[in-house]
Amino acid sequence: MNSQRTVSDITPPSARQRVTQLRDEIRRHERLYYVLNEPEISNAEFDALMNELRQLEADVPALAAPDSR
Repeated sequence: MNSQRTVSDITPPSARQRVTQLRDEIRRHERLYYVLNEPEISNAEFDALMNELRQLEADVPALAAPDSR
């Protein structure tokens, strides 16, 4: 994750790409944590991924998935 860039700096095409990347990464970490009981990141790092995804979906509502939490 590039900590130098803020969500508001992302253009719509790169926002779409980042949302896809975040969803894939979140699903992967959910599986590692809940199914395999082998977490690779801390809860705080996972929360940061979720917060970034939520912010992107709020900034660009067209990117929000129906099952977004």
